[in-house]
Amino acid sequence: MIRCSRFNCLVLAALLVLQPISVLFAAPLVTVSVVARKSGTSDAYTSTLAVQNGEAIDLQFIARLAPTGTNNASAGNASSYTQGTDGINSMKFNAYQSTTNQIQVNLTPVTLTGGFNNGTGNSGGTQKIRSGSNNDLENIRPIQNAGTYVGLNANAPINVIFASASATVTSTGTGTSSTLNLSYLLPDPISSTITVGGKFNGGSIFTGNVDDTDPVLAFDALTLTALPEPATFSLLAIPVLLMLRRHRRND
Repeated sequence: MIRCSRFNCLVLAALLVLQPISVLFAAPLVTVSVVARKSGTSDAYTSTLAVQNGEAIDLQFIARLAPTGTNNASAGNASSYTQGTDGINSMKFNAYQSTTNQIQVNLTPVTLTGGFNNGTGNSGGTQKIRSGSNNDLENIRPIQNAGTYVGLNANAPINVIFASASATVTSTGTGTSSTLNLSYLLPDPISSTITVGGKFNGGSIFTGNVDDTDPVLAFDALTLTALPEPATFSLLAIPVLLMLRRHRRND
């Protein structure tokens, strides 16, 4: 017979109760990602970018519908998609950084693309001061015309590039990895309750709300790492040059 203290039993009971919730509440119907590359290059966009202070970077925002069979507790089960009928119509979110991040970037309003600049009320976001000269973006609002739904090819979800932007690295601090985050709650809640709108299952409407128990809209952040400054490379090279000099003398 297994015995446990009252405290340990309470902890165990809590874990057993929470386990099904963690499995159930992890099924967004739409995920938005932000990726980046160095400005002025043709490099591939990546979810992790090494940067230096003062550099300009290009940002790209991508949305993707969940695979068929995804069961969201707030909006329902995406059992099927029909291209031309189903897909994403609108989203709303913020882009921000924590002031404690060592690597800081200044954000400017995004340029909406792919038809997401056509719908009434669309917006590239409004700058809000984070700290110093660094700005976050609030209420980014990509929206298609009424009745237009995108994000499918041959009835299967595909990546949809819906916005681009430029940002400037204003500080790398200690060089600790930092993130550029997307959210509809932080740093301030968006100005409406609807986070995302679309259709699935041959024309059934789904929407996400800021208070969803199982979020319909989810996000993937951009990770920023710091490259050593040119002066650091020079300092690292000095011991190597001294070793080569001594080696030549010994020869």
